[in-house]
Amino acid sequence: MNKIEFLGYLKHIYVPYNDCWIYKEGNEIGYLQGMQIDGVNLHIEHFALATNDFSVGMGEECLREFTKLIQKITPKITDIVFDLGRAINDEVVDDLALKREKLFKRIGCSNIKIHKKVNDRIIVSARWPNSSW
Repeated sequence: MNKIEFLGYLKHIYVPYNDCWIYKEGNEIGYLQGMQIDGVNLHIEHFALATNDFSVGMGEECLREFTKLIQKITPKITDIVFDLGRAINDEVVDDLALKREKLFKRIGCSNIKIHKKVNDRIIVSARWPNSSW
């Protein structure tokens, strides 16, 4: 497996809304946005893979490699809380929500929910305890 690099994830994550771009072999394969720490929880509001050949099937690997970085930089984090949103007027949003739900089940998340919110958004939420990292 080739090394995945995370750029933009700063050691001072306590500043709200840090973003992180994910690269493999010099190619951008995804990003995480809207990250905040609340006590021992890291909240993430957006995770997406790039639409290129380098990112196909990389969701689980990206998230697992990201947890290694979390453990190194902020070892006090015990859970990652996802609230991944997407506008519901997008024709592929239901499929995306189901894919996120499957990914969360595969990596060992709990409290997985798909819910529609106001402002034309669908949210997939989950809690990922560090015991499943």
